[in-house]
Amino acid sequence: MRDLADELLRAKVKARLFGGDQAPRLGRLVILDRLGSGGMGTVYAAYDPRLDRRVAVKLLHAAGSDANARMLREARALGKLAHPNVIAIHDADEQDGTVHVVMELVTGVPLRTWISTPRAWRDVLRVMREAGAGLAAAHRAGLVHRDIKPDNILVGDDRSRVVDFGLADADAESELSDGAGTPNYMAPEVLAGEAATIASDQFSFGVTLYEALHGERPHVGTTRAELLEAARNAASARPSRTRVERPVAGPSAFRTAMEAGRDPAGDPTVDTAATTGAIAVTSHPTSPPGWLHAIVKRALAADPAARFPSMDDLVAALARDHRQRVFVAVAATALLVGAIGGAVAYRASTREDRCDAGLRRATAWNDTRATSVRTALGESAWVPTAVARFGEVASAWQASYRRVCEATRVRGDQSDRLLELRMRCLDRTLDRFDTLVTTVTASDRPLEPGARVEVASAINQLPAPAACETLTDAGELALPSDPAARARVTNAEHALDQAWAAYALGRYRPARDAVMALERTTADLDVAALHAAILTLAATIESRIGEPAAARALIDRALAASAKAHASELEHVVWTRLLRHELFAGNPARTIEWAAFAHAAASRAGLEGAEIDGIVAEAQRAAGQLAPARERLQRALASRDPLRPDQRAILELNLGSVELAAGSSVLAEAAFRRGHDLVRGALGDGHPSLGLYLDKLAEAERARGHIRDALARHETSIAIRQAAYGEHDRAVATARFHRGETLL
Repeated sequence: MRDLADELLRAKVKARLFGGDQAPRLGRLVILDRLGSGGMGTVYAAYDPRLDRRVAVKLLHAAGSDANARMLREARALGKLAHPNVIAIHDADEQDGTVHVVMELVTGVPLRTWISTPRAWRDVLRVMREAGAGLAAAHRAGLVHRDIKPDNILVGDDRSRVVDFGLADADAESELSDGAGTPNYMAPEVLAGEAATIASDQFSFGVTLYEALHGERPHVGTTRAELLEAARNAASARPSRTRVERPVAGPSAFRTAMEAGRDPAGDPTVDTAATTGAIAVTSHPTSPPGWLHAIVKRALAADPAARFPSMDDLVAALARDHRQRVFVAVAATALLVGAIGGAVAYRASTREDRCDAGLRRATAWNDTRATSVRTALGESAWVPTAVARFGEVASAWQASYRRVCEATRVRGDQSDRLLELRMRCLDRTLDRFDTLVTTVTASDRPLEPGARVEVASAINQLPAPAACETLTDAGELALPSDPAARARVTNAEHALDQAWAAYALGRYRPARDAVMALERTTADLDVAALHAAILTLAATIESRIGEPAAARALIDRALAASAKAHASELEHVVWTRLLRHELFAGNPARTIEWAAFAHAAASRAGLEGAEIDGIVAEAQRAAGQLAPARERLQRALASRDPLRPDQRAILELNLGSVELAAGSSVLAEAAFRRGHDLVRGALGDGHPSLGLYLDKLAEAERARGHIRDALARHETSIAIRQAAYGEHDRAVATARFHRGETLL
């Protein structure tokens, strides 16, 4: 192994004595400084002259040819993973028997350093939630970290990132030492000699989260045997810090507990004596709340099967707004009764297990319907991905149904009214899914070209069933108390789903006719939420058809209706439509001006406004405000909003366009590539939506003078669009136009 530290020291001495550039090199990389070292290797700051950027390069300790080959494979696999909370890998190679990994250079400190200063639990939660999102993304890509600990989470100025994914390979037989540290974070099954898995990563994450919250690990041991025994009991650990008794009397106790971040219904330190109005709070206000302790406890379960099903589930649990959930569930039951207005009871299964929705799921999606969808979509490389995605959505719905049902019927930690509301939400989600499948399979022959390629995008636009699990506000789900009016509303919702499915498949004229007819037949119903949903879809269709004046009038009415209905999520959707409408109408200044109002709507919906930031950034780029546009897009990509892959890809596309306009073609190409990979993962190889990203990648390569590579991108774009639409289509013409620009 090269001793770069020694070479760097000698270079600095020579530069001081003789001047000139004496810096050592690793391939084309110029080594600038030593940043630190750990159990795996040493990290240096370096400069890549070919790409004109500073990078970090990690020189891994010599580990033998087999281990080097594995580390190279995993580093290259990680290089294909694009996520804001995962350190970006640019390259990996082996020279003179030593593996080095080139990655992004980030300003920040290890989590261990960051938590050495006392932090509020909310700040810890934010940092760990971001790190958890990165770990979840790696798991979805098939990577196991093996060494999650505070040293491998980097807290940056903008966000936290997980480093050393897939590269750690701790020796199960090594002795404990202060230097290694890894066994202190290992899951009990790994300490016992089993292979590391995504479940053991979750345990290590739980240990790290516990330590970040309490300043100490949940278990200790001086030998491997002691540590194994302690790890098996980690879930029962309690922090050693002293708790302060603070009695709180009367109804205001709920608000006090929530402002302190505690969950009055789930915190074991709170006695919810609702009948007497007295609540005794024994935890110090700055202590992590009980619901957070319950999440950590589950992650630390000795049995891997008892932990969360995945890191995605753990991160979702960390992201829930427990204060709002408890306030509505305990203190606002009467409000919910009025808001729901006699909503239909959930459709209970007739099977012995009332929480098994397998029959309902099988009705919406089964082998017969899957075959019909494949027939409708025809033969294309992306079709298997689309069919599989239908199955994934159906399975996710079934899992959410069980969790919502069991929360009341098994665990008893959810009220009947919340059960009713959340089941109504799940019913609406399944109805829209079923309507889309029915629309796709309406005939026994393949769909028309335009409709068939839109199916993959339509699947990703379906509402996420998991969102129903934490719903507390009736909003657009509110129904009138009158049975006849309620029946009319549910019939109208089904008709609205049919209009949406037609729109999603690109059948704009039939969708427009259907939604306009629906608006007329429901005009006498005093249900603001229904009107808001109809008007929002109508405005979206008018925009797509090319009727901006009609679209704008409908958007204004939809805004008023969604505000009247207190449908915060729908109001956020309408604001995004309004900003995008003004942008496409050639009014970027108005889009920028109204951003604050749109963000207020996002906040009411419990969102950070990532989608809004993406639209405003487009307007700023159009106005020549490149630096603010870049900042907005980076913030949007780092947000905790539940963005779909296609939405995140658009943000990357816009970021690449900003970088290209700023003259940073290398950064632009990286952003375009991330967007391309997101779309490919969501829609499948060869989907014509990839053509947009291929042409943008070609534009970046053209800016760098790589004309031959750019032309190859254009040819691929033309080919996949021709295969989908035929030769005489606007999309194909667009791709040929961009190829012509490159030829010029």
